[in-house]
Amino acid sequence: MGLLITTAFCFSLLGFILGLWARNFEQLNFVPTLIITPLVFLGGSFYSIDMLPSIWRDVSMLNPAMYLISGFRWAFFGSSDVSIQLSVMFIGLFIAVFLGIIWWIFATGYRLRTKESLGSGATGFDGGVMYLESFRLLFDGLVALIESMLSCFHVGLSLSIRVATR
Repeated sequence: MGLLITTAFCFSLLGFILGLWARNFEQLNFVPTLIITPLVFLGGSFYSIDMLPSIWRDVSMLNPAMYLISGFRWAFFGSSDVSIQLSVMFIGLFIAVFLGIIWWIFATGYRLRTKESLGSGATGFDGGVMYLESFRLLFDGLVALIESMLSCFHVGLSLSIRVATR
């Protein structure tokens, strides 16, 4: 269960970063649609990596989503394509990278608004500290958490259906 929550947290951090990066809805959908979804589908969510020829197995090992999916498979069924230690290491690496990016965003103020840019009704901390659009960020974070939970459910459901049909 902890592995599932940790992976959902990892995707939530990515959603937080994408929520700040995207200027409009099209940009927000670009990364999940054209990058994350193909990586998940090619990462062994509907098949085992062991079923592939050796050259494609080696190519799949370069896919970062494969390690997340393998961790999910282990959490649901107790077996995976790669060792659970390797999956946990990659999840930890992704969380560290995403937290580093978020730290950089807050340190530099990238795409964050100041009190003056929010208008005269803005309240918050004293001094020239950067102010966030609190509700927008909270909403983006909640949407990313819900999306990651739904992705977790989808992967788990597809794995369960595949095992049940054997």
